[in-house]
This record gives sequence, structure tokens and C-alpha cells, in this order.
Amino acid sequence: MPECLALALSGDKPPAEDALLSKWVLKLRELLGRNPATNNISRTLRRLSDDQEAQADFVRSKQTYVESRGGFPLAPGRIGAAFVADGRKHPELSSSEIMDPAEMTVEAWVRVSDLSNEENTRCWIVAKNGDENTDCHFSLAHGRERLGAFLNIGGGKKNVFEVWSRKMDLTDDQWHHVAMTYDGAVMRLFVDGRAADETDVGKKRASGSGPLVLGQKPDGTASFHGLLDEVRVHRRALTSAELKSHFENAGKFENQDVVVRWEFNDITDPEKEELAVIETRNALFAQGGVFSLPKEPRDYYSSIARENIVALEKARDALKRCQPAPAAFALAVDEGKTVNLPVHIRGSHLNVEKEPVPRGFIKIASKRESLPENRSGRLELARWLTSEENPLTSRVIVNRVWQAHFGEGIVRTSDNFGVRGEKPTHPELLDWLAREFMRSGWNLKQLHRLILTSATWRQSGIQSGGDTTPAFDDEYTDMATRQDPENRLLWHFPRQRLEAEMIRDALLSVSRKMDFKTGGTLVSWKNDEYVPKDEVSVPSLRRSIYLPVVRGRQFEMFAIFDAANPSVATAKRIPTVVSHQALFFLNSPLVKDSARAFAKGLIAAQPQNLPARISLAYERAFGRPPGDNETQRALEFIKTFPQKDGSDMAVWASWCQVMFAANEFVYVE
Repeated sequence: MPECLALALSGDKPPAEDALLSKWVLKLRELLGRNPATNNISRTLRRLSDDQEAQADFVRSKQTYVESRGGFPLAPGRIGAAFVADGRKHPELSSSEIMDPAEMTVEAWVRVSDLSNEENTRCWIVAKNGDENTDCHFSLAHGRERLGAFLNIGGGKKNVFEVWSRKMDLTDDQWHHVAMTYDGAVMRLFVDGRAADETDVGKKRASGSGPLVLGQKPDGTASFHGLLDEVRVHRRALTSAELKSHFENAGKFENQDVVVRWEFNDITDPEKEELAVIETRNALFAQGGVFSLPKEPRDYYSSIARENIVALEKARDALKRCQPAPAAFALAVDEGKTVNLPVHIRGSHLNVEKEPVPRGFIKIASKRESLPENRSGRLELARWLTSEENPLTSRVIVNRVWQAHFGEGIVRTSDNFGVRGEKPTHPELLDWLAREFMRSGWNLKQLHRLILTSATWRQSGIQSGGDTTPAFDDEYTDMATRQDPENRLLWHFPRQRLEAEMIRDALLSVSRKMDFKTGGTLVSWKNDEYVPKDEVSVPSLRRSIYLPVVRGRQFEMFAIFDAANPSVATAKRIPTVVSHQALFFLNSPLVKDSARAFAKGLIAAQPQNLPARISLAYERAFGRPPGDNETQRALEFIKTFPQKDGSDMAVWASWCQVMFAANEFVYVE
């Protein structure tokens, strides 16, 4: 800074080879060229130029505001000083009749500095009479991308009106003028001197008795973060021309029926000097200031410096490529201080009991005694959940596994085993499986083997499919259907569609495109890193279990076939039958590519014998040989399909796509 300031004051030409220094000097000369008698920045820079020690203190200082005599933080404003709203101390005026006019204008200069703390993205610039649902409320507010205003004329929520601007960048580090007018019939919003929105009210407003607060709601919440200047309430609706003049001539003030005015220029001379120094420091070092780096600063570097930077970047990238993979880690809980906590009523952290409750088990569900004072209870809870005294855990797990294999659990409400849930269709079977599961050491693989080797799972559906003989005779089927139409007793295997992941894996497996590599990951992003979109699922040939699950950006194919929403807990997927599932098999690039690969493999395996080729296709796709009628229909399709360039590939790829679109391919019989 000293060198730049000296060059700017001297009038000497900066070195031509240093483009960045030249840029800084030109900007400083622009600031110094302003009249020091009326310009704080020019006057402060000239004063600092003669004092090297003062320059050093100026650069080192981190001061961003001054404390006024009233205890409010102040910073350089749009007109003189401005109030720094940071959620701590806020100006407030007690209610009076004059502050609640029948017609009004509320205006303010605002400069938003922070949007990160706004849970509901609505913060109050100035507000009277509570929030928008309080009778007689009026306010200026902002959301994440809009400025707005509220008016409650009295009479409940139905009489709440609001107006909002178009989307805008509120964190652009710029001052904006916002105003709301109400003439007894229409409510209007103006931003930076222009009309932004309006709504018909059609009624007169009533007066309120609440305070007028700057920078937050009267209850102390939803605080505005930033700078506020020249906040005024008028007892009439100003015209658009008047508000345009207020925007264009910010420093000019005329008492146009003003009933409330907050301005912060009643400060001492030392406080003014401090603000001048802060304003100068902002002009030099803040975002967009003289010494702020451009978006691409290397354009201003010397050619030698740029070459050195390129060489260092190459060396850095080479080191990154050689670095080992990050160590695997898992979530763990560190034992802290053991304390009792109060009950959160209805689960709300805002509504808790006054006294803490001793740690322990729910007495209605367990006969265990209270926990030792020096134990948190996590280990005891884990042991209780997996003990023989508490069979609920194993019952739930067994029921979920049964549901995965049969489409429905033994308890169909798999996330509710209580009085509001359904009773088990086979309670003795559920208990036996639960006991076997615990006896095996909670071995899931053994549980799957037990179910899949059972006669229940291995039985056929009502119809085996194709030209084969039905699994049951008509008399038995009619009798069983009358007595158990929903197949709750499992007198035949329940027909069910493959889940989305299984359909994808079936397409890749049958077409011999599946990459059976195990382990590893498909993604390059790190834990907790923002993921703009999923770019790996579509081209990947790995099994679906390796595809990433990105919340809010679900793989489209999975969404089509009713995959669970990854943002919420889902006990059971609800299958649908809709048109876009059929269109998927007609138009999807995955289906078409798989059909071509399937056809290529069939032709290579059986180059001459067409019936044998058809039989091989049925065995791969459906797990059975074709019937005579199916073979005949396939041959007729092949013969009548138009061929191009004398190649069989197109016709066989189309026939394979028909195979994939068949119900038998996606349904388990």
C-alpha cells in the first residue's frame, strides 16, 4: 500500500511491466481525485500519506464498526452512519397512535451481509405489532432472493397481505432502497425507485399496540443481518415519483409527513473520524475494493511468474496422483459426560419438561432396573435389543427378509408391529424363524438359505408361463382362490415384479454386458462434498449395488420402477404399473444397447440354427425353453421383419428387445 499510495500522489507513471500495480495506482488516483473537503476516503488517504506508522496501523486494524453513545454498533452508511444489525441489540420504539397511520409509507436503505443463519429465509428489516399473523402488523422483510413487505389490516390470517420483488442478488454488497406504500385500498412495493409488486387490499387497516422494532421481529427472532440506514414511516402513501427521488437523491431529506425516522448521524467528531477510517479501509480492502484481487489475477503477473505458477501446478497435480487413498473410517461415538435429560414433549426441543428424567428403559417394555450413575446406557440398550427377553428385534428383521422374498411380510405392516398394525398371518412361523435367527448368531446368510430352500418359496405360481402346463388344476385353483383370494396363506408363490435394481442387473446380465468386479467405488467425490449431479450411473456396467445414491438426484430408471425415495425411510416399496414403464423398454438406450449385445451373443453362439438360437434366448431371458407356438411366432417375426444391408443384427436386436419388454422378464412367477 505505501508504494501504491506514493505513486498515486506523485503523478509518476507506474512500471509498465507490473500490470497489477498499474491497476491499483489508477484506482487510488480516482479516489484521491475527489474533493477531500466533502469526501472521507480522499481526506483519509491524504492524511495517511505523510505518516508511515499510521499507514501500518491502518492496514493491521480489523475494526469494522464503532460503538455509539446509545450502545448501538455503527458503520459507514448510505448517508453518513448506518446501524449494524447483527442479532444483538436493536432500536425499538414503544407504540403510539401516530406510529399506526391509516395510510402509510415505510422505507429503508438496506445492505444485506449474511443469509446463512436464516432457517426460514425470512428476516425482518423493520416491523411493528408482532409478526405477519398478528393483527395490525406491518413490516419490511427479505427472503433469500427477494425484498418484500407484509400488512395485516386486522381480523386474523385471512387479512394478511404481502408483496415481493423479483429475484435479486441480496449479497451483492450493494445498498438497496425498499419501500412499501398503502393508500387504504392498494399495497405497493418499490425497490430502488421502481415499482416491484402490488396487491389489492380493499379495506382500511386498524391500529395496533405493539412496538416498532428495527432489524428483527418484536419477539426478538428472525433477525436481519447487515446495515440499515434512513428508516422512515410516513403517514401517507408516497407517490412513485417521490420514492424515485428518494432513491436517486439519498442524502436529501424533506419532512414529507414523516412520523418515525431512524438516522444515525448524531455522533461525535472522533466517532466520525473512526467511521471515515473504516470507510476508507472498506474502499481499499473489502470485496470490490482497490486491492481486492481480480477473478483471474495471473493475467497481471509477469511472464516469468506465470511460467513458475504453471510448473508448480504441474508438480502439485503429479503429487496428487501419487497420493495414497484416504484411510477408511466409520462413525463412532466418544464417551462424554453422562447426564440425565428432560423429556422432549411430542419430540420438540422447544417444549421440554422442567426436570430431567433418570436414564433407563421404558418400564412398560422392560423389567430392567435403573442404569448405574457412571454409565450412559448405550451398551445396556444394545444388549437388551438383542437379548432373548426382547424377541421384537429379531422378529422385525426376519419379517423384512421374508418381505423381500415374498413381496409381503408375515406381518404385512412391516414398520408397525403394534396394535394399529396387522396381525401376522403365521405367528408360529414368525416366532420360529426369529428364534432360529438368534440361535444362528444373527446370521443373515443362514436366514436367507433357510427361506430359499423351503418348499414354500420353491413352489410355483398359478401359471408357469408360456405354453407349459399350469402348476395347479382348475378345480384346486378355483377352490383356493375362493378361500384365500389374497394368497395370505401362500398356497402358491406370489407373483411379483423385480425391483428397479434387479431389472437393470437382469438387462446387463442377460446381454452379457455386466461387469462383475467387486468392491471399490464409482464416484470421485469425497464424503460431505457437494454433488451437482450423478454422472456415473448411466454409463456404468457395474452391478446396481455399486451405483451411488444421491439425494434429490435419483437415477431416473430407478425412479421409473418405484425405487424408494433416498431422503426418507421406506419400509416397503409400493409397485405401480404405469405407461412410462412400458415406454422405458421401448425407448431406453440401456434397453436398446442390451438388446443389441444380447442379439450379438445369440448369433455368435448359434450362427445357423435359428430354432436353437431362439431356444437359447428363452433359456437366458426366462430360465426355460420355449414352447412350440413361441418358437413358431419368433420365426415368423424374424422372417417378416424388414432387413437392411442384408444384416440379421437389426431384426434380432428388435426381437430381443421384445423379449425384454415381456412381463415374464420382469415378473417372478
